[in-house]
Amino acid sequence: MGLFSGIKSRLFPPELSRVAKTDDASTIAERISRTSIVVIAADLGDSISFDTDQQSVIALVEAATQKKTFDGSVHKYEIDGATFLPIFTDVPTAEAFCGAYCGLLNHIHAFRLFTAPGAYLRDWIAEQDFIVVNPQSHNEVEIDRSNSLMIREQLPNPDQINEIQFTSLVIPMIGISQTVEFAPDT
Repeated sequence: MGLFSGIKSRLFPPELSRVAKTDDASTIAERISRTSIVVIAADLGDSISFDTDQQSVIALVEAATQKKTFDGSVHKYEIDGATFLPIFTDVPTAEAFCGAYCGLLNHIHAFRLFTAPGAYLRDWIAEQDFIVVNPQSHNEVEIDRSNSLMIREQLPNPDQINEIQFTSLVIPMIGISQTVEFAPDT
């Protein structure tokens, strides 16, 4: 992210981040339902240590590229017993999160990113303690369980899973997000 991009993102946060800060559940639900969001597929698969050999990295990449369809599960994470559902307003923010997540775990994972209608989150919200919009960014906003449950009730029922579009395969290595894109045959 360049200097200008960093300044711009602080001064002009994405609309969903700005609305999420208001704590107004109905406004947040309305914005989520009209927004395409980026999510991480839950099936991360195997991970490998940062200090692994090249053959293991190649095997991880090959295994990740074989998974081309979305099974409906969205990645969540846990901290001190609380569960968090990360959602993103754009791919670069999701990629940066993936790099930070690998750094935290000290392992390389292959992340598959998908763009989904915001209403798709309806079924996932009830199971989580927090929704986190753009985690690990300057525009991070946590929405607590009470607000997220009110948001869930106001979101429309999601349409078919076929509205979810593959975005990219991200394999952060040694804290750097490198995107490897492929066209899945779905």
